[in-house]
Amino acid sequence: MRLRTFPLCVGVALALAVITRAANAPVAHSSKSRVFEFTYKAEIQDLPAGSHVVRIWIPVAQSNAHQVVTLVRVNGPAPDHIEGEREYKDRMLYAEIRNPRVSEADFTLTYRVKRDEYSKGGLRQLLRYNSDPQDYSASIRRYLEPNRLIPVTGMIKNLANTITAGKQGPVEKAHAIYNYLFHTFRYDKSGTGWGRGDAVWACDAKHGNCTDFH
Repeated sequence: MRLRTFPLCVGVALALAVITRAANAPVAHSSKSRVFEFTYKAEIQDLPAGSHVVRIWIPVAQSNAHQVVTLVRVNGPAPDHIEGEREYKDRMLYAEIRNPRVSEADFTLTYRVKRDEYSKGGLRQLLRYNSDPQDYSASIRRYLEPNRLIPVTGMIKNLANTITAGKQGPVEKAHAIYNYLFHTFRYDKSGTGWGRGDAVWACDAKHGNCTDFH
């Protein structure tokens, strides 16, 4: 069974957060806002025939201080409902296809999003926080640890050292890494291997989707 997901009629922005203290920086708001409608489609292929239950989880976009997200409608071949994730408070659409009679199924989520313009400043403002803290909070330390798809040794460590050579502080280093990604990687879902968030594969292939960029 294969699951392919992709947005239709929507642009994707990638934001890089480099240091916790900057999250408390003043935010400059604007009266400008824009309204978008976009569609997120999940294609489930190679469904197994027979007496099976296929469970589907699809991420659901959320509102925050700068955007209001409304899930206008959901189209799919099975009943669905919204569930919440306990640790990160994410939401997802859950559905079950019982005893599939076809090999493919599609779920389509249509959103209306009102997005406000705001700014926390540019690189110059962020550089005020360009000093290594004495200690990181437990929530930040977790994101500095390796996992099975993102090692912090070997190729990744060597590449990071090369990219950040001569840079001082977490902001300068993060900015150098961001520039490397921006100028070296391309958004390209051709071939195989993309979409898993495998850092070693992504740095070797130098392409992929948003999961690989992250």
